[in-house]
Amino acid sequence: MKKITAFLAAAVLLTACNPQTNDKAVSDPIEQTPAEPVFMEYHETDFTDIPVKLNKQETAPPINVESYDLTGIEFEKKQSPCALTENRDKFLPQIIIKGQSMAYDYSGIPNADAEKGYFDLLCEATLPSIEAEALDDENLYYIANYDNICGGFSSHCYDIYRYSIKTGENTCVYSYSDISEESCSQMPFSMMCYNGSLWLLMLRGESYTACRLDEENGEFTDFHDFPKADNSSFYQYGGDKLMAIFVNYTETENETSQEYILYEYIGGSNEWREIYSGETPPKMYCEKIVSETVNNRTADIESEYFLLHTGIRGAELEAVSENCLTLMTNDSISTILYTYNLNKKERYVLDLSNLNQNIGVYPMDDNIIMGGANDGHYYYAIPELGSYFDLMKAEDDEFIWLKFFGEKTALIKCSMNNNYYVTSDGLIYEPINAPVLRELTIVG
Repeated sequence: MKKITAFLAAAVLLTACNPQTNDKAVSDPIEQTPAEPVFMEYHETDFTDIPVKLNKQETAPPINVESYDLTGIEFEKKQSPCALTENRDKFLPQIIIKGQSMAYDYSGIPNADAEKGYFDLLCEATLPSIEAEALDDENLYYIANYDNICGGFSSHCYDIYRYSIKTGENTCVYSYSDISEESCSQMPFSMMCYNGSLWLLMLRGESYTACRLDEENGEFTDFHDFPKADNSSFYQYGGDKLMAIFVNYTETENETSQEYILYEYIGGSNEWREIYSGETPPKMYCEKIVSETVNNRTADIESEYFLLHTGIRGAELEAVSENCLTLMTNDSISTILYTYNLNKKERYVLDLSNLNQNIGVYPMDDNIIMGGANDGHYYYAIPELGSYFDLMKAEDDEFIWLKFFGEKTALIKCSMNNNYYVTSDGLIYEPINAPVLRELTIVG
């Protein structure tokens, strides 16, 4: 990540010559010591408020955008071992009903054999669903899951593929198909590329485990088990670092509180160390943690380099870049963005209420990418101007994943070609089946 621009002025270098001699025209170079950053404290009154009108641009966005058509990737159908006739009765109770795992007991149902027929299609060989992705500068990695029966992160049949952005070659680098060990049926649910390797997070028993894929041998290595947590994923805002974030929920009579814990991988020692723990999801500014606190009901943003008193109630920090911080307030009436330009001492106020009430905001240099899952439409936006540009739009049968790698952002579009089966008692069974990758767009 670029270094912070708020530095002390560099000292003037003086080159002196001996007035009595001139046989040395140029003195030896003077070694310069990098200036230390100055801690800055900002108040709401330090910034000039600039209301900005939102305006859609029909031209291409003023940033590098590369798009790749992925519809040419084809898969052969596979049958998961848990769907075989001799195994399916053991695993059918895990079938997904309206997105929830629900036990299904045949013994108390009239015409049980007839009811079983509704699941015959689920147990046939199937095209895979696309479950998780990761990118580096040359490859897109993703998981193809062939298990239609077992829900959650369980899969008895999945492959990990590497798609070369440069050549279009699609290679299976790991394949799993087994029901002999229940502990090994957990499919990785989060992936990240780091230092030339693919890293994976999976749930083994009650522990979240990080490991690395050895592509040459098709094996997982460098296992590390983390303390028990309620949720986890790789942290996407760490730039070139490998980080994993964990969440614990605590329920009280009146509310549910969260604790976020961030770990960083130490490559030389093959260890992980905790670098953050707090009630809000952390962001990074110049490779340092940015924390958000509430002071007199207004948001304060603090890092090692600055403290910003926003004076805004109910604001949440959405995007952090070298020179700008973007916060958002969102209620049933309006969605407002506040972008603080620390160099210009300006605060741009942008009303997004007419665009999307449930919009997400993500950093892209000193500007942002914004979009929402409910309409699947993503844009590149310049808060200072209010201008926004189309990046990608999902149709009704598609969804889009947002991934960060280095200083770039990737939008990955997949299809959602789900089939529905209705039993005689009206229960709807929805198998996972999203066999087609559509498009990869890289921004930055």
